[in-house]
Amino acid sequence: MAYNYFYFQPLDSALTATQLKQKTGITYFEGMPNENLNRSKVYPVNEIADPYDAGLYTTVLSYTINGTEADQTWTPTAKPLADAKINGSEAQKEKYEAEAVAIQDDYGNLTLIAAAAKTSAQRSSSETSIIDSLKAIATNLSNDLASIEAATDVDESNAIVNP
Repeated sequence: MAYNYFYFQPLDSALTATQLKQKTGITYFEGMPNENLNRSKVYPVNEIADPYDAGLYTTVLSYTINGTEADQTWTPTAKPLADAKINGSEAQKEKYEAEAVAIQDDYGNLTLIAAAAKTSAQRSSSETSIIDSLKAIATNLSNDLASIEAATDVDESNAIVNP
């Protein structure tokens, strides 16, 4: 298995292969037995992506030695609620904007403008479907923004932003 990072226990930090060579003189190669690295207090890192929303939480990365490798652990701290509300609202706006743009890309702005200019009775079923989809996006965004604003803690906002 190829590794991108190596936990160096004496520094309590992860290093790239280049940094590992610079700091320890150890040259890592794919297939090198982990035990060879472990003798120098070096442990290949099992990477996991930060599972917490960076707009809502600040995280601290730590490492736990697990046999001949090191596991990553992310510890979250909620950002101030006011900041989390702003960030969560912006995230939802971006999410729903992307959904609306996808619909616009499928049908084109002129088609949407023409459909919106018609009364409900004049619209074809496909035009009605398009307009209903855009209305649903607007309604969902409005509801999400209201829920985020009403949230009393960051975890409530997170449940809306990252269901």
